[in-house]
Amino acid sequence: MTAVFAAASALAGWGIFLLLSRICGLPSRRASRCMLSAAKRMRTSSVSKAELALAGLSRYISQKIRLGEAKKESVTRSLRSAGTGMTAEAHVADCIVRAGIIAAFALPAALIFPVSSPVILVAAVCVYADARAKPGRIAARKREAIELELPMFVSRIDSMIRNNRDVVSILDSCRKSAGPELSEELAVTVADMQSGSLHAALTRLESRVGSAPLSDVVRGLSAVADGNDPVGYWAALFTRLTDNRRQMLIRQAKKIPAKISVLSFCLLASIFLLYVVVIGGEVVRSLGIMFG
Repeated sequence: MTAVFAAASALAGWGIFLLLSRICGLPSRRASRCMLSAAKRMRTSSVSKAELALAGLSRYISQKIRLGEAKKESVTRSLRSAGTGMTAEAHVADCIVRAGIIAAFALPAALIFPVSSPVILVAAVCVYADARAKPGRIAARKREAIELELPMFVSRIDSMIRNNRDVVSILDSCRKSAGPELSEELAVTVADMQSGSLHAALTRLESRVGSAPLSDVVRGLSAVADGNDPVGYWAALFTRLTDNRRQMLIRQAKKIPAKISVLSFCLLASIFLLYVVVIGGEVVRSLGIMFG
């Protein structure tokens, strides 16, 4: 009976997929094969038919999504800070598709093992929430890494600005010795300055990272670009950023004992489970000998 339910669920799922593919206008198998062959020629053989179908479904859903201005701006800012080229609607659609894949197993599970169906739906909701929050986490880690580098970055600017007032050459020189996150942002900013307005490039740098300490650095660079000489600004900023870096390191250090406690609890639980299995096995074997 279980095999019959499984076969019926698989057929029903395949029929629903074909119906939704027709309604949503997903590409046909022939079109998918053409896209796969083109991808292989471009050395992206890791792209599969399922990924192409899901990409088409995400693209269709993104065309139907309407986000409010505030939410759209928030999602776009997170995606921009995370370095993702997706639009806000495309990101939300991708999250819906990821959660929908998990939720699709709820119907077959309800026929085979009904108790597992709510668990699968809860897992789908968790997957959706995690996918929605992922760009924010990436942006936060990137912002934190950049803020940890800012004291040394400001120190280099302070030492170079006494002999050189060219902001573009200063940033290009600092980029070579900066960390990967800050170096990437400085490379984009330098290229932006060389092709457009210096002040606009600094404003876009501030908007991409979304860091208050970096905003202070941008204001100082804008003042230097305007020909001003903010006496003592960089020294005071270095002191403030050094204190901010110290506070960030303290917060990171405080998180370590909590992680160690969790790992210790997992280790204790594993040892306890091992003893339970061994002792339980011996008890069952002894009862079998006694009553056998």
